Amino acid sequence: MKGKATFARFVKPRRLKICLAIPCTGTVRIETLLSVVAILGCTPHDFYVDYRTGCYIQENRTSMIKTAIREHCEKIFFLDADMVVEENVVNKLLEQNKPVIGAAYNMRGFPLVSNVKIADESGKITAFEAKDMPKTPFETYGVPTGCMLIDIPTVQKIPQPWFDLTWKEDGSLDHGEDIYFCKKLRENGVPVWCDPTIQIGHIGTYVY
Repeated sequence: MKGKATFARFVKPRRLKICLAIPCTGTVRIETLLSVVAILGCTPHDFYVDYRTGCYIQENRTSMIKTAIREHCEKIFFLDADMVVEENVVNKLLEQNKPVIGAAYNMRGFPLVSNVKIADESGKITAFEAKDMPKTPFETYGVPTGCMLIDIPTVQKIPQPWFDLTWKEDGSLDHGEDIYFCKKLRENGVPVWCDPTIQIGHIGTYVY
C-alpha cells in the first residue's frame, strides 16, 4: 500500500491543451474578461487563447476551430464576448466527459427564454421551458455556443460547414449558427449535452 501511495503522489493527471476562443462582433465586456482571468487561474490545463472579431459570427467560430486544430489543441471552449461565468466552468464541463457540452442560459430580453432547444416528434424546434429543465446534465437537441466545450477530434469528423445560418421562406432568420452546429452534430451521430448547473449570465443592458 505504501508503494501505491508514493506512486500516486508523483503521478499527475495529464494536462490537456484547450483553445479558449472568444468570438466577437465588436467589443468584449469587462465581465467576460474577468471571467477569462478566473478560468485561467483555476483550471489545471494549458490554454491557447484566441480572439476573433468580425460581423459574421459563423465565420469567427469556424476560423477559431481551425486555429485550435493548427495549434494541436484537444478541446475548444467557446466563450462569447457578452457572457459572465463561474471560474470553475471548464472543469465542470470536462468532468462530464462528453464530446460536446454547453451551459444553459437565457436570451437577452424579457420575458426570459432559454437558449437550450428541444425538438418534438414532428421535428419542430422550441425553447426548453425553465420549469422543465433537469437539474443534472442532460442530452438535448441544441445548446447555445456562447459557453460550449467541444472535442476537437470529434468536430474534425463532421463535414463542413460547421456553422451557418438558416432562413425562413419569408427571408427572416430561422436558426442561428449554434443550432445549425448542433443539428449537424446530431446528423452525424454526435449527441449534444447541456449542463444546467453552470452559473452563467448573458449580458445586455441587464444580466439576463
